[in-house]
Amino acid sequence: MEAAAESGEHCFRTAASRFTSNAVSSPVAASPVAVEDKIFVAVPREPKHGKSTLKWALQNLAKDASRSRIIIAHVHVPAQMIPSAMKLGAIVPCSTMGPEELRASRQQERAKLEKKLHEYIQICRRVKVNCEKVSVQKDDIAEGILELIALHGIKKLVMGAAADKNYSKTMKAPTSKTALRIMDRAAPSCKIWFTCKEFLIVTRSQNSGCGSSANGDTASVSGTVVISDDPIEVGLGKHLSTHSSYDHTSSLSHQLDKTKEMVSEIEFLKREMHEEFVKRQNAERELQSASQKIKELDNSHTNELKKWRTLEESHARQRQEIERMTRQLDESYAALYNVNEQKLKLEQRISEIELYAKDNEDRLAANKYQLEMLQADYEKMQHERDAAIREGTELREMNQHGVWAPSEALNTKFSLIELQEATKSFDPLLKIGEGGFGSVHKGKQPQRIADVVEDAIEKGNLHSIIDTTAGSWPFVQANQLAHIGLRCSELRRKCRPDLTVDVWKVVEPLMKAASMTEKPLSCTTSTDDTCIPTYFICPILQEMMNDPYIAADGFTYEGEAIKGWLDSGHSTSPMTNLKLEHNQLVPNRALRSAILEWQQQ
Repeated sequence: MEAAAESGEHCFRTAASRFTSNAVSSPVAASPVAVEDKIFVAVPREPKHGKSTLKWALQNLAKDASRSRIIIAHVHVPAQMIPSAMKLGAIVPCSTMGPEELRASRQQERAKLEKKLHEYIQICRRVKVNCEKVSVQKDDIAEGILELIALHGIKKLVMGAAADKNYSKTMKAPTSKTALRIMDRAAPSCKIWFTCKEFLIVTRSQNSGCGSSANGDTASVSGTVVISDDPIEVGLGKHLSTHSSYDHTSSLSHQLDKTKEMVSEIEFLKREMHEEFVKRQNAERELQSASQKIKELDNSHTNELKKWRTLEESHARQRQEIERMTRQLDESYAALYNVNEQKLKLEQRISEIELYAKDNEDRLAANKYQLEMLQADYEKMQHERDAAIREGTELREMNQHGVWAPSEALNTKFSLIELQEATKSFDPLLKIGEGGFGSVHKGKQPQRIADVVEDAIEKGNLHSIIDTTAGSWPFVQANQLAHIGLRCSELRRKCRPDLTVDVWKVVEPLMKAASMTEKPLSCTTSTDDTCIPTYFICPILQEMMNDPYIAADGFTYEGEAIKGWLDSGHSTSPMTNLKLEHNQLVPNRALRSAILEWQQQ
């Protein structure tokens, strides 16, 4: 409308000037206004992928560098996986990063993008074409390009139809999903060239009904006179024609009057036309304002639609996150249940281990007590051995010097005090009769003596009831005889030992030991005529021990002999024939040291 008004005014001014100058003059052509041609080129982030698209635009659409301007358009898609400085460069989702760290990472990402886009600008500057860049941040590239078209009113756009590696000579249409969406949804006023590898694939033309030029500016005003069917101009032509014919027939004064009338009429028409032109301008401004409002409403609607889509996507992500968290919660509950089950099993196992440990501690304490008892027995045996050695030495010295005890001492078996205790001060009730040597009284009851001996053995006090006047009693032999005596004193016959099997196995070694004690120093004559102490002799092998061990019965044996005895299935003592409490053996290091010391002498 504005272009038509300017054309009408130009026609009117041409006719008026021609009339006033009284000559037909040629119309003056208006000089065209230089309008800068803006060409938007959509490029990717990497110049090596978008260089071919930019080169095609420079070679085909920006040949006139003075009137062309290349606009580098880019849609920045923020990265979702970002290297985290807090985690030594590990790639993590941006949703897990803190605000400060995410902001710093986005700034670095934007700085790298600016460097990449600057390379496109350098390409344009090398061919001396004006260039600038615009960018928008969007998660979807197609939506970003559509937003740029709407915001900047893009009329010319060059973009890739597909990746250069996918180019083929038979390509007739875009294959990229982004390019196809732009072709379908871009504004009709935007002309789009789709290229691939510096070849034009297809062009989407502007709407044919649009009256604007290729760059979107208003049409330039023509410099020629336009013949119009307007009644005003038709009437003006008639008047001019009439006046031209009258000029040859009328006088000059009449011509001037007519001219004045015509000028007045022209001025009136001119004012009317100016008023009409002002009205048209106002109408055009109102139309432009309405168009702008419509455009703003359209943009607002687009923004609201984008926000709605963003909210929908956000809600979908939130639903997915809730589902993911629900699954994680279920997995956590299952893991917690498994942990509790494992905890109960471990607690039960710990209780069992504690009971087992307590049982082992009790056993260890019992073993320790037995070891202490064995150690005490061993020390007692050492004292008895030392006393026996001293007594033997004294007897030997007395024998060498011919010193003998009185006959009364040799013939006396019990002291007067012991006789009084045994007969309850010679109680007549205990008197049996009289003989050649005097009265005969009953002593202690045999059963009573067995109880005393058994009690002494259990308490380890056998030496306290042994008759010391009979000389030094070897502990081993005394213990063996005491056990045999207790078994023989049993009232039930089946509990008494067999003489040939049980008693003889014990008595025979005692007899051999007794025969050895008749020799000087209680020793045994060996092959080399050396005297071996009897407590060096193994009760089983009747040989000098090399590796003595103490068994559970308190006796010391040769290690191989007692181990062979136990390994053959015996569970009783070789000396007492009583059941052993255990099969553990303790090395008699003191006796072994004494044997070694004796052998070195």
